Amino acid sequence: TMSQMLKLIISAISIICVQSVPKYIIDTYENPLQNINYAYPLDVCVNIEAGINAAFDVFATYSCNTDGTVVTRSNYGSAGDCTGTPTTTTYSDTTLTPGALNSFNCVGTDDYTITKSFQTTSPPPTCCEDGPIVVTSATNVCFQLYDGNYSMAACDSDGNGEQYKYSDSTCTTKIGDAIFLYDLTCQVLEENVAGFG
Repeated sequence: TMSQMLKLIISAISIICVQSVPKYIIDTYENPLQNINYAYPLDVCVNIEAGINAAFDVFATYSCNTDGTVVTRSNYGSAGDCTGTPTTTTYSDTTLTPGALNSFNCVGTDDYTITKSFQTTSPPPTCCEDGPIVVTSATNVCFQLYDGNYSMAACDSDGNGEQYKYSDSTCTTKIGDAIFLYDLTCQVLEENVAGFG
């Protein structure tokens, strides 16, 4: 009947939407200027803390247990390839609102972007006086920032992407220009940032 066909179509759409949600955790990204909330992908070596230079950066991986109810952060210190013996922290509060600090999703796609920011000592910034700060962000995750606003990185079907600041928890009302822009691979756009000194 028509009613059964409509239910089948709605079910198929729901399955597609569920599958397009990325795996992520919202945790803190620490840097010399300020600590911010950030959407990290799972099972990828990521920079969770930028030091005053690359030797002080801190790297970690986030992984889920088989039930998808606990995320473990394995902190590898300055080992940029996430090798060695890590210290671990677990996150298990599954009641948090998606996008809130420490919220996570263990089911979905492995969608993320990578940005490289270069430190410079004199405005206007020119590329590239120092090694880049590499930050990896899960895409299509609307997450709460430190200031009560929200942010989300996104990639278009053509491979271009951007990250904006939003005033609402559904990431629909943009505030100003893009925070980051991503190139045709939706992986890396090298951006110059004025120095920390």
